[in-house]
Amino acid sequence: MYAFKLEPQVSAEEYLERERTAEHRSERIDGVIVAMAGASVEHVDIVSNLLGALQPLLRARGCRAMANEMRVEVLGGHYLYPDLVITCATRTYADNTLDILTNPEIVIAVLSPSTEALDRGRKFLLYRQITSVQEYILVSQDRALVESYKREANGLWTYRSIEGLHDTLRLEFLGAEVPLAEVYDGVFSDESRDPA
Repeated sequence: MYAFKLEPQVSAEEYLERERTAEHRSERIDGVIVAMAGASVEHVDIVSNLLGALQPLLRARGCRAMANEMRVEVLGGHYLYPDLVITCATRTYADNTLDILTNPEIVIAVLSPSTEALDRGRKFLLYRQITSVQEYILVSQDRALVESYKREANGLWTYRSIEGLHDTLRLEFLGAEVPLAEVYDGVFSDESRDPA
């Protein structure tokens, strides 16, 4: 999902001024602007499937999900675009423009070859700095594999791997479950792509 076109460091203020009028989205990580490219059809299908599966569960709990376009702020002037964010608390924003969420509770990223290292590494470290984030979910797009990180009461993170179309993703914070068959509906054209 990234072109990995990096621009020299710019201030957070300059980034926001440019980003709010930009034709294409960019993130600001460690002061560097990272341009984002379009997503694969599998990526788009997975995000759509997740959103569709989660909506009734979220509505019943008074929670909201936002996909792709909601920028999230991390202290230190980092600005990221998760594939999906979920909030159950009253949403808080960085300013009156209402385009920078500051209190996501669940962050979901769909992995791609060009983003996987960043999503697993630096971005996970950044999301962990947001005290409201309780779960970080990584969704593979080339096989039925979802990895879940949950913040425990002691501040440590626990890891769970959910694999195979017959398995179920449990979102602990919501007390909700989503079958992986729903997450990957229409993504795999035959069993050879997902032997699990």
